This record gives sequence, C-alpha cells and structure tokens, in this order.
Amino acid sequence: MVLTMRAGTVALAVLTATLALSLHRVRGIHEDQLGRFDWHRQYLGRYRAAEFAKKSARVAVASEHNALAALNLRTGDVEWRQIFGESDELREMVMTEKPAALFTLSGAGSAQMLRAWNLHSGALVWDRPLCDEIEGGR
Repeated sequence: MVLTMRAGTVALAVLTATLALSLHRVRGIHEDQLGRFDWHRQYLGRYRAAEFAKKSARVAVASEHNALAALNLRTGDVEWRQIFGESDELREMVMTEKPAALFTLSGAGSAQMLRAWNLHSGALVWDRPLCDEIEGGR
C-alpha cells in the first residue's frame, strides 16, 4: 500500500514537471530577422538644435531630453548617442570638419563644461570646466 502511494506521488510530480516545462516557451528571432523585428530603439526626443556636416551625410542633434546624437541622413539611423545629466543641460554646439569634431557647451554657472566629441564615433575627446579657467586666470 505504501509503495503504490509513493509511485503515485512520483508519477504526479513527473506529470506536473512535464506540464510546467511544456507550457513555458522561449521565443527569439532568427539572424535574418535582425533589424526588422528588434524591440530596442534609440529615441532622442524632440530636437532643440541641429548642426549639419557639409562634406558627409551626417547631422548632430541636441534634444530636449539632454541627448546629443549623430544621425545618418541617408538612412535615418542613430550613429551614436550621448545622454547628459539633468543638471548638465546642453546649451550650445558647434561642428567642425577638420578635425571632424563636435564641440558642446553644457551646464550652468560654475559647472559649465566645454567638451569635444569625435564626430564619427561619438567618443569624448576631451572636456574642460570653463568657469574654473576663467576665474583662475589661466
């Protein structure tokens, strides 16, 4: 009698595990579906300022959500994106062709920062606090 109860319990446990595993499905996408069925999108928000490159199909955009990005004008893709902090509001930007750089001024008061970005990769080349240099007389 004890043996049949244990066998029934084991059979019920195996049946429950099999049912649980068969109900759980894993979904994915095939390699040829990349770019068509992706769920990740990089949004920038409403733009506030734009600088167009004269010799390449690229535009640098600053948005109301403190995002700085380079867009490919041929495809509309976001080539790179940098997000600034809430207290580091992007105020001005200027693009140069040689060197291919984007200069930004952000912040306010004593926390103003001048930064240079690589226009092609979005990498930060250098950054300098502005007010310290002006106040220090350097």
